[in-house]
Amino acid sequence: MGGGILSSIIKWTVEKLLALATTTASSPAEPRNDVEEELRKLQRTMMRIQAKLDDSEEQDIRDEPVRLWLSELKDVAYDAQDAVEEYEYQVLRAEAESRSRGGGRHKGMHVEVCDYSISAPSRISFPEDLASKLKKIRERFDEITGEWKALRLGKKHGKRRRDESGNCRQTSSCFDESIVFGREDEKEKLIGLLLSEADDFDGRGGTVSLIPIIGMGGVGKTTLAQLVYNDPRVFNCFDTRGWVCVSEEFDVVGLTRKILVSFFKTTVDYTELNELQQELKENLQGKKFLLVLDDVWNEKPSLWELLKVPLLDAGVGKVIVTTRNECVARIMQTMEPLSLNILSFDKCWMLFEKLALLEGLDSSSRHNDLVEIGRKIVEKCKGLPLAVKVIARALSYEDDEDKWMDILESERWELVDANLEILPALKISYDCLPIDLKRCFRYLSLFPKDTVLYERYIVHLWMSQGLLRPPRSKQAEDIGSDYVRNLVERSILQIKGIRTGGHALDPEEEKELVMHDLVHDLAQSVAQGESLSIAANKLASIFQRDGDKFHKVRHLYLVFDDRMAPTDVKALLKLKRLRTLITNGSRFNEKYCCEFIDELFHNLKYLRALNFSRTHISGLPDSIGDLKLLRYLSIEGANIDSLPESICSLYNLQILSLTGTLGLRELPSGILNLPNIRHLMLSHTRIAVPRGLGKLTYLQTLDCFALGPTSWRIEIEELKGLVNLRGKLIIENLRYVDKSVPRTETPLQTKDRIEFLTLDWYEGGTCKDEDMDEDTSKQVLECFRPHPNLQRFLIHAYGGARFATWLGDSSFSKLVNIEIVVCLKCNLLPP
Repeated sequence: MGGGILSSIIKWTVEKLLALATTTASSPAEPRNDVEEELRKLQRTMMRIQAKLDDSEEQDIRDEPVRLWLSELKDVAYDAQDAVEEYEYQVLRAEAESRSRGGGRHKGMHVEVCDYSISAPSRISFPEDLASKLKKIRERFDEITGEWKALRLGKKHGKRRRDESGNCRQTSSCFDESIVFGREDEKEKLIGLLLSEADDFDGRGGTVSLIPIIGMGGVGKTTLAQLVYNDPRVFNCFDTRGWVCVSEEFDVVGLTRKILVSFFKTTVDYTELNELQQELKENLQGKKFLLVLDDVWNEKPSLWELLKVPLLDAGVGKVIVTTRNECVARIMQTMEPLSLNILSFDKCWMLFEKLALLEGLDSSSRHNDLVEIGRKIVEKCKGLPLAVKVIARALSYEDDEDKWMDILESERWELVDANLEILPALKISYDCLPIDLKRCFRYLSLFPKDTVLYERYIVHLWMSQGLLRPPRSKQAEDIGSDYVRNLVERSILQIKGIRTGGHALDPEEEKELVMHDLVHDLAQSVAQGESLSIAANKLASIFQRDGDKFHKVRHLYLVFDDRMAPTDVKALLKLKRLRTLITNGSRFNEKYCCEFIDELFHNLKYLRALNFSRTHISGLPDSIGDLKLLRYLSIEGANIDSLPESICSLYNLQILSLTGTLGLRELPSGILNLPNIRHLMLSHTRIAVPRGLGKLTYLQTLDCFALGPTSWRIEIEELKGLVNLRGKLIIENLRYVDKSVPRTETPLQTKDRIEFLTLDWYEGGTCKDEDMDEDTSKQVLECFRPHPNLQRFLIHAYGGARFATWLGDSSFSKLVNIEIVVCLKCNLLPP
């Protein structure tokens, strides 16, 4: 780790300390208690460290003693962050209590964590040990920085680079063919193999022909498979086609389910292998099928033999397997493997030129100056398309010839991590990232390979860790979206496909984002053990094997392949520095589930993000109130019927996701006391929100807003108060709104960030259009006129015969999709 990442951590903490110092003390020179005095001392200490680190801001540190020293300094910097945010929590608590006593929000007392505008009442109580904790942290800083001169940290430790401010592999059959160069011969050979014996597809049964594509990482195996899969000749030859990314975990049950879904695009509820295989066999019977198994690592013949049984029984078909491993090919092949070699220089140059020069900024003026440097860079990529693509994307942001020369002359080209096979070009592309974007990229190493990610989820997690520091004029969410787009443009993240909303009335679409496995290896390498994804039943073994490194893990993704044993639970409880805990669903032992979660919350007091989605828990214990620094909480799909009142003391909470919690019927009233809540995901859960929701003026996401039969007037008024709503909004039960609604009501017209809107008159089990007055329905629709920035609009169960005058108005120039569903009385479309 160079000084840049550490420097950014310390800079963040110093900024927070400065904000706290100037807003919570009556006199900046006179701290009122031991805690504030220690905070001032810590601030001065960290500012001195910051100044010293500036000299090595962008150095690439390679001396092992210096690396270890920086790592130790980083650990203490994280501890300082924790302590400072403990103090900040007390400020938030005091502000909330003062507001509660005053009966409303007080001017100048709102705390917005992301923007660091902190202000608080003069009387704040603190934990007894906070002052001593701050003192110990300061003393540890002094002890570590005392070694600075001995280490002689300076320019000799790495080439200084300019500051360019400004896990997961999953693949699909979709790709951008315009940036594919070469592979014509290999493509035709593979298509020939697929189309051979086509006359034998008579549906009476036969064998499965399997063709392996072998090559090193980044050489283009997946791209070749995509080219062939989407060729019209192949498309017309097969009755059904399927694409499954296998990666490192060769789980026969899971893969069989994925194959079924890929072939037949249907939901599969079976959990037993026998049922899945029978379903696959029956559906494939008599069909010509093509299956791509991408990125296979399995070396166990028994697993392949088990997986292919229903394919053989079903009939005849072709299977393409991509793999880096010749052993895998030998196990699976029935036809001669197709070995994929590196690309020729000319083809690599065509790819580089298109991405770095022709698609770059101001290409005409800089093309000639940079061609010579670019050709030398392409030579260093040694024929690997992935390396060419990533380095070209990074250089497309650069106009400065000197910066191109810096990359050409970088020592990184000679340094390859033999254990992780990190390509030099990938490491150089990481070096080109701005510091804040580097930290966000490192965080993504938390997710296992094959994880499909979504922009909103990534951005919310980044927010929870304080990784998005917007200027005053911009929201953290917008900075996060810019970062995601930046990573996609640099080919660090790839777009796999599009996911539509999970409900018939949900018009939202989300891009499915994935990471190439070599890029994921890079993320894990630069994360330096801060993040860990691991099977829950292996926690104890890794703790015994590497306890020192285990204690330093701050972000944990638990994969539940089996139930956690008591020893694994004890190991998890030792990770007291955890800032992120994500599970992929769980099989907690019900006997000690509640007790375990209660103990977990008591121990992991520095959690910023907790994702218990699809976890088999029946409730949250009161101890969740101990997670004072928690900013992100998701219990999507959990079977709970109530939330503890203690959740209302999580004053840092910004994101609360309750989608799919079918048993939950209402939110605790104290939820309105959370000053920083920005995203409340309740989509289609029919959860009643407490009166006063309109006070949460910083709320940006409310997904679904359901009107009540007697309370709709108040609820419309509160909707008007939610001035910062953005993205998707579904308004349900509009049938309750009667003709007394004023024609001047416009609760949506000023909300210029809402892009997807659903207006729904439907109620419960049946649609009763005959009960709705046509004039009233039309008047209500007029009332809910949106802002012209709307992009997608869905209207459901509307009871009018004519639509509102605004629908079809030329001012809605951004509206690209309209869905009119079950509007039975309408007999004329709007203009």
